[in-house]
Amino acid sequence: MPPLRIGIAGCGWAGARHAQALLEFPEKAALVAVADVDESVAQARAEEWGARAWYGDYDALIAGADLDAVSLCLPHALHADASIKSAYAGLHVLVEKPLAHSIAAAVAMIEAANRTGVVLMVAETVRFNPALVRAAELIKEGFLGDVLLMRVERLHRMHHYLRSRPWFLSDPAGGIMMSGGIHDLETVRMLGGEIEHVYALRAKQNLIEMHADDSSVALVGLKNDAVAIVIESFSARTHDTGIQVEVVGSKASMWIEGGSIRVYRADTDGDRTQLRELEAKPGDAFRNEIGHFLDCVGSGRQPLTNGQDQLTPLAAVCAAYRSMETGRRVYLNEIMA
Repeated sequence: MPPLRIGIAGCGWAGARHAQALLEFPEKAALVAVADVDESVAQARAEEWGARAWYGDYDALIAGADLDAVSLCLPHALHADASIKSAYAGLHVLVEKPLAHSIAAAVAMIEAANRTGVVLMVAETVRFNPALVRAAELIKEGFLGDVLLMRVERLHRMHHYLRSRPWFLSDPAGGIMMSGGIHDLETVRMLGGEIEHVYALRAKQNLIEMHADDSSVALVGLKNDAVAIVIESFSARTHDTGIQVEVVGSKASMWIEGGSIRVYRADTDGDRTQLRELEAKPGDAFRNEIGHFLDCVGSGRQPLTNGQDQLTPLAAVCAAYRSMETGRRVYLNEIMA
């Protein structure tokens, strides 16, 4: 089978990560075209990544390039339009998270993929993160016993990054709960179980130019009666930026940070001799994600992070925003109705 001809729409940070990963699969994929609203960036990235064509927008990419698939690394509100147009052009779609900026838009994307028979996959890296994959395996094997509670914390100060991407500042769908929290709500699903309801609060705004939340918190109830707290900030001044995950089970506790997994199984608190560090398989989440997409297109099977599956974390985010507005707990079945 010849390599899949792939185009990337959006040459920012995510587009660059997708390109770098694609270039590691020369036998399976060929990056043949790119698009960006800044044509000078598109031209420069085409030259850098070895693509033979570049365009000033995704419409031109879809219509003008001879492609088999697209990687959509665009602002959230453009995901549905670009994905649906790609599907009806017969192109398989890898779309950056979130699936879309609303449930209605996401459903339209899924329907277009189903009608045309193309693969629709969401680029949700947590599902391909080696440490999180290993943690999920341990939990499934019963290592922690019953999951009781979780904490997922994502703290950054990203004001310069956001100001260099004005759509983040003006788009109501560009808040931290949508752009970062969707990762962490998916982590809750992956390690804890399916989400039933969300209660969320938005903090006082620090990045005043930003329309949506730059710091917010969600209290999450799972269908198995476990609970989780998800803490998000674009405005945290901290010496230790990044994502930390804690899972408390009936038999043990687990902490995940970077590629490290630590577990504690002692019957009493404070016995540090019982604190163990476990190794995850080496690997890069973006490379794993891209490889999975290519394999799914080649085999015709549904991706792990297919559109229907990724409706759930999107619904959890939408529930969080409705909760911020209404001051009440919001059930996912209200959002999905």
